[in-house]
Amino acid sequence: MRPAVMAHIDELVRAASGGGGARDPLISQSWQRCLGEYRLDPAAPRRAYIHTHQRLREHRDALDDLIRVARFGVEALYRQVSGLGYVLILADARGVAVDFIGDSGRDGELRRAGLYRGSDWNEHLAGTCAVGTCIATGEALSVHLDDHFAGDHIGLTCTAAPVYAADGTLAAVLDISALQAPAPKASQHLALQLVTSFAHRIETASLHNGFRREWILHLSRSPEFADIEPELALAVDAGGRILGFNSRARALIDRALHHPRGAANLRAASGGHAGLGLRLDALFEVSVDDLPRFTRAVPVERRVLRLRGGERFYALALEPAAAPARTTRPAAAPPPDLAGGDPALALMAGQASRLFAAGVSLLIGGETGSGKEFFAKSLHRASARAGKPFVAVNCAALPESLIESELFGHEAGAFTGAAARGKTGLVQQADGGTLFLDEIGDMPLAAQTRLLRVLAEREVTALGATMPQAVDIRVIAATHRDLAALVREGRFRDDLLYRLAGARFV
Repeated sequence: MRPAVMAHIDELVRAASGGGGARDPLISQSWQRCLGEYRLDPAAPRRAYIHTHQRLREHRDALDDLIRVARFGVEALYRQVSGLGYVLILADARGVAVDFIGDSGRDGELRRAGLYRGSDWNEHLAGTCAVGTCIATGEALSVHLDDHFAGDHIGLTCTAAPVYAADGTLAAVLDISALQAPAPKASQHLALQLVTSFAHRIETASLHNGFRREWILHLSRSPEFADIEPELALAVDAGGRILGFNSRARALIDRALHHPRGAANLRAASGGHAGLGLRLDALFEVSVDDLPRFTRAVPVERRVLRLRGGERFYALALEPAAAPARTTRPAAAPPPDLAGGDPALALMAGQASRLFAAGVSLLIGGETGSGKEFFAKSLHRASARAGKPFVAVNCAALPESLIESELFGHEAGAFTGAAARGKTGLVQQADGGTLFLDEIGDMPLAAQTRLLRVLAEREVTALGATMPQAVDIRVIAATHRDLAALVREGRFRDDLLYRLAGARFV
């Protein structure tokens, strides 16, 4: 056993016996839970536990709406920290990493460390760690190097912040982690501020997404930020009842519920957080009928709203979105030629068409010559992308030496034999439309890695280029192979399979 691990175990034992120490209270309390409640052995190896694809799919499906809402913020945060060696994890409230962005060139290291999609960081399983301890306490924190309980984790630095649902319950945890870091814990101060800020943005975006048909009230203590990035956000129905909030608004409500000057007017709703169902005019000196006075058309200096009890905010009220007009043409109706009069095939085709229209990547299985490309092309023609390119790529027909330049393009002189003027890749040719990847199981691993990056970051970098180009594509993949078996054999990336197989059809 390494001396550093032995010293770490000695410190844990002293902490358990009341020996105190210089650790943050959140860390020392977590150590005590690990030893006292969970009965974890600090000397036992604690390897990463990564769930199966099927189990991960169940966790992802339960958090699907938040994952989609959070994706832009997750990617924006990763762009800020990736150059410093961090990976980004979005975990659900049970500690399972349901989304992940990291350096694909370090997959092996990251997977062994548990910094990977599907890894389980619940505190009772992994010991003190940023995700698990954030879930246990509801607090944002950094767990740095030997703050971790398990000796296997003391080389990691991890910083996490909670993401709360609109009803006040914990929905997810946003985490950035690195395999190594400078020794001082103060080096993670900026990481903690970044993660906390982006978790707040994700909460507010999720509130907007969930209550588009209701009033949304933004509150800021500074007029300069009232219309840009609100501190507090609440959803209010037409009857003036509070339906949801971000965590900063929830904290304000918690304080108001216990404030002697305001408590007499407040009535806790039955079940859930006490603020849910609370009347807006019980909390603020306005009613729902006053909200039009706080819309963007009114100068911000005049949009002053007071909490009962005196605190003042600058407000922005966003009106409920109008319900979309009904159209006589179904948005994702498959063309007649897709089913060929077969009722069972028509049912499957309709389901595939709806999923494709919703942005879900499809994986089609079947023997060569069974009509997989015809099926894919029919889905494209039935979608809103029908007027855009449909680019079909037979991965088995492209030589391994050329597949990357064909798919991703290349700059002039990028390699021996490169086109003198460079070449636009097939991925970029499909921009705005559909990329059909036939025989995806025959794609070489190097090309799989580059394709994964395109799907995760929605941008492509040609060979020899320094700047990526944004692409907007829907992907349909097809194969006659058993991709799960290829994953077990190490011939196909499991994270790429996960990206491609949003839904499967055979």
